Amino acid sequence: MKLTFLHGAGGSVSKWRRIKKHLEYPADFLPLHELQAGLDVTISNYAESVKKQLNEETIVCGHSMGGLIALELTDHSLVKGVVLLSSHIELPVHSKVLEQLASGTYPEGLLRAMFAEETGTELLEEERERLKSVPLKKTYIDFAACDSYKQGEEKLRRVQIPLLAVYGTGEKLLPPGAEEKLRAVYPGAVIKKIPAAGHDVMLEQPGKTAEAVNHFVKRMGK
Repeated sequence: MKLTFLHGAGGSVSKWRRIKKHLEYPADFLPLHELQAGLDVTISNYAESVKKQLNEETIVCGHSMGGLIALELTDHSLVKGVVLLSSHIELPVHSKVLEQLASGTYPEGLLRAMFAEETGTELLEEERERLKSVPLKKTYIDFAACDSYKQGEEKLRRVQIPLLAVYGTGEKLLPPGAEEKLRAVYPGAVIKKIPAAGHDVMLEQPGKTAEAVNHFVKRMGK
């Protein structure tokens, strides 16, 4: 069984750099910004672009925005499971964050909120530099697409495949009560909490995050 990884808003395939060596299954790491060009970008647009890359059965693992895209893919015949990494059925974005991004500034508070208190400054500074590889216009478009996506609950209620949700115990960016809402909408979801991790759980705790994914695939019997 192959894994397909989808990064979050303003991210890139580098978000998976620490988790790769811990995975027990073959994986594709899709560069979403290369697949979906132009300024008229929505979560549905991204999903259609990803569908064109699927040619065998896969489990889609989406981080943050990537999780919304994964939900859009749950009715695809080749998608046999979904992993939501620090994601939810909706990802509203504060208007001030959108305003700053639109003006050409990545909010410092947003960057710091990505990480748990236990995470050292070295990783934060590393990510600060890597964020520069993505044009802020694309980052703004991604966050705006997340903010306007409202179909997640409907999609999740129709899910007929296994779903794993991974949360860092230091999560600061998901809507309040996200885990409880997910359980209410999809009681069959497998929930895994990773200690000493925030929104960038796969960077902060790559081994434990990969372990959760590997175990999920094994439970599926793949």
